[in-house]
Parts: sequence; C-alpha cells; structure tokens
Amino acid sequence: MAAEAITVDEFLVGLEDKADHTRYELIAGQPLAMAREPVAHARLKAQVWLALCKGIESRGLPCEALPNGMAVKIDEHTPTSPTRSYTAARGSPTMRSWCPSR
Repeated sequence: MAAEAITVDEFLVGLEDKADHTRYELIAGQPLAMAREPVAHARLKAQVWLALCKGIESRGLPCEALPNGMAVKIDEHTPTSPTRSYTAARGSPTMRSWCPSR
C-alpha cells in the first residue's frame, strides 16, 4: 500500500530538513531517492553554465543562466528539476520568461 501523497510544498520543506544530502524527486506525491551524480557530469554541467553566463554577459542580455537542481512545480504533487542549464528573464520568479534571442 502506497503512503499518502504529499504536496510539492511539503516535499520542498522536507528537503530543507534532510541532513544526509541524498537527492530526492517527487513522483505523483511520493518522494524517491535518486542516484548520486558522477563528478565528470557535474564538471561538464558547470562548464556549460559558465559558458552561458559569459555569453549572456558579453552580449548584455536581460537574462541569467540558471543551473539545474531547482524545482519547478508542474502540479500539486509533481515538481520537475530541469536537467540542463537554461536561461530565464533576470529575476523571473516563475522561470517562464525565456531569454530573447538576438
């Protein structure tokens, strides 16, 4: 029997209390532990993020590069965490405004 589903808000508050640094994802209201990320993959992501930051800054674009790892709410019981760096309007709280192309 599955445990009672939790909301995205409950999940995010619970993550703040985790001391073991285990990565979790919430699927249909159920928290599931995720595999640790390999060092090589983390380094590559950092390089991509840095390149995006430099490109945005050098062109003076009104947006910022954000790394993965943030939760974006899809519905009450399911968040998603983008698996790559992306650009969003600087200061966009919803991350729905994308960087304009030039």
